[in-house]
Amino acid sequence: MKMRIFGFVLATMWFCLNATAENNSCTLLNDKGYTTWVMVYQEVGNSQHGQPIGEYKLTPNGTQPITSQNGRIRYDYKNDPNDKYHGDVGAWCHNSETVRVP
Repeated sequence: MKMRIFGFVLATMWFCLNATAENNSCTLLNDKGYTTWVMVYQEVGNSQHGQPIGEYKLTPNGTQPITSQNGRIRYDYKNDPNDKYHGDVGAWCHNSETVRVP
């Protein structure tokens, strides 16, 4: 009986962890005709940058799947590698949706 309960608990935990990760995933999309660099952060508090998720170079029509801890991200972008990042854009990152970056 203990093994059945243990198995049920493990299965429940596995399902919850996988459901959370999937719900907080999205794909960055650069649907422009030029390369864009994107720096992505977790969003925390009142629209603030949290921990970095990653820095990505998106070629024209390029995509990058990411996962957020809480379903919200903030990102900065630049279209020239010598520029500074700018933008501070907030977006939802859940249900494998697409986030179009400038």
